[in-house]
Order: sequence, then C-alpha cells, then structure tokens
Amino acid sequence: MNVTFFQNRTFIYNSTESLSLRITDIGNSFILPPICFIGIILNLINILVLLQPELKDEINKFMLINSILDLKFLLICSVTFIIRCGSFCQFGYTYISKFYELYIYLFVGNSILLFATLMEILVSLNRLFSFSTSPNLIFKKFNKLNAMLKCVILIIFSLFINFPSYILTRSVQRIGILETKSKTGLVNYKELYIVGNNRLGKDPLFTILLFLLTLFRGIFFLAILFILNIIIGYKFRLQMHKKTKILPDGLSILNSKSIIKTKVAEEKVTKMIMLMCMLYLFGNVPNSISPILFTLKYEILAYNKYVIFGNVMLFASRGSYFFVYLYFNKNFKNALIRIIQKILMVNRTITKFESEIDTKNSTQMAK
Repeated sequence: MNVTFFQNRTFIYNSTESLSLRITDIGNSFILPPICFIGIILNLINILVLLQPELKDEINKFMLINSILDLKFLLICSVTFIIRCGSFCQFGYTYISKFYELYIYLFVGNSILLFATLMEILVSLNRLFSFSTSPNLIFKKFNKLNAMLKCVILIIFSLFINFPSYILTRSVQRIGILETKSKTGLVNYKELYIVGNNRLGKDPLFTILLFLLTLFRGIFFLAILFILNIIIGYKFRLQMHKKTKILPDGLSILNSKSIIKTKVAEEKVTKMIMLMCMLYLFGNVPNSISPILFTLKYEILAYNKYVIFGNVMLFASRGSYFFVYLYFNKNFKNALIRIIQKILMVNRTITKFESEIDTKNSTQMAK
C-alpha cells in the first residue's frame, strides 16, 4: 500500500492548523471547488452537444475527447475541499484522503493533463501538416493508426512519465496522532497522514533526475505546443495571403464563393485550435512550474500561494473551451440551440398537458 510509519516516535497534535497554511486551506476548500463545478457543468454541455449525429467530423471528435478529458480531470479535482481541507476538517489527513490525493489527484490527474497536452500537440501537428504538401513520414504513419490505439499509446506514455514523480518517489506517511476532547471530556485519537517524499524521493541524485523529468513532462511539451502554434500562425497567414490573390480569369462566381467559404471555415478552425492551445498553455504553465519549485524547495509561503494561483488558472482553463467552441464552431452553436429548443418544447408540452388535466379536474369538480 506504500505507507510509511514513524516507528521510533509518535507526534501528538491537538489540532491540524500547524500542518498547513491558512491560504492553502482557503484555496482548496472555497476557491477551487466552485471553479471545478462550473467547469464540470460546461464540459457536460460540451459532451452532450458534441455527441449529436451531425457533429461527427474530425475536429468535433477532437473537441469531444478534449471535453471528456477535462470532465474527468475536473471530477478528480472537485474533491479538494475534502482531501485538502486542512484545518477546516479532520478528514483531510486520513489515510483514505491522502491515498486519493497521491494516486488519483496527483498521479492520475497529472497523467490526464499530460495526455491532453500530447493530444493538443497531435492536433497542432495535424493542422501544421495540412498546410504542407509533403507531411512528415513518421507522423503520417502514426496518424494512420486507429484512434483508439493512438489514445492507448499516449495514455501508457503519460502514466509512464508521471510514475517516477508520484508513485516511485512519494508515499502516504503516518505523521502522528490527533488528540481531541469531546464535550463530555472523552479523549479521541485519530491517526494523521500526509503525502511526502520517501527515501528514493529524498536521494540527492534522484532529486536531480526528477527535476529533469519534471522539466521534460511539463515545460518541454508545453514549449513544443507553443512553438507549433507560432509556426501554424505563420503558415496560416501565408496560406491566407495566397488565397486572397486575384482569382484567375474565367473562374465562375460559384467557384469563387466556394473558395471564400472554404477559406472562412479553415480560418475559423485554425483560429479555434490556436486559441484552445493558447488557453491550454495559459492554464498549464503555472501548474507545470510548481513541481519544479517544489523540487527546488522554494520558500513555503510563496510556493503555496503560487500553487493556488496555478490551480485556479488550470481549473478555469479546463472549463473555458465551451466559450471557444460556441464562438468559433457554428455547428456546435446550432446543435446547442436545437437542444435548448427541444428542452423548451418538452417543458411547454408538459405545462400544456398539466394545464389540460387541471382544467378537466376543475370541470369535473364543478359538475
């Protein structure tokens, strides 16, 4: 179970206030959960809309996968008010909460984030090579793989990369006992646990390797995503410049309109992907830097403030794609409107039916 016990001495605490900073407890208990819940609702709407039969093209499939990933991530993180409640509740230091924090919140959560980053990179590469007449051979072969197989490969890679940072070097550790007294004077004892570095995690050499790995799984991939989007922006601008040249003589008005329509569609898709990637970067860069600060043993108060800030940015970005889809994707917008209309129509039908029943009942009573 990967639990470390202090066998030589046992610390007895009268409260849990000394185990965490107040600002961290406030952030985890009152700031992050509402952001998570809003993001969960928005992603549920995304999934509902993107499952509509008319939204089956490649870009909408990517949006659907992205929304499912965001939903899973936010669901995992939505319980911070329980697992990281600090001094606001005693459950935050139980074995169950710390087990969840290490294996689900940290390991699985960060694996989902890395998987999402790799997905963003793949989509960006796909968009980049769409501007080229001779795409990279390796990427072309990878792109031909079954979508499910690609996902499995990326998931395994994400889990593998995150394994050393969380499973290999951290553990759930018993730090002492919480002693509390009830109103009747009865003394209660409860074991306290935290997530901390194990022996391997404290090894100086392994700490350096872990630091390099953290750079690789965080900043490195985000940098690739950023560079790709700069190149996409440049290529896209060149392509749009070519398409805005004067049309050849003899080209029909119908063809001209078709080219303009295609141009507008491509422009919207490219802008949407670029904006999504920028939002992703905006949300993930602070979160990717925080493990580096943790490894470098950055000043505790500043570090915790930064972590809360990073998490706010991260959680907010996971729910913001709804507005991007709504603005750039006309099919998404139309599908959402149709769903709302159906719901309103059903409500009207139910109201009308209830009204008719009430009328009949009142008529019968009058008789």
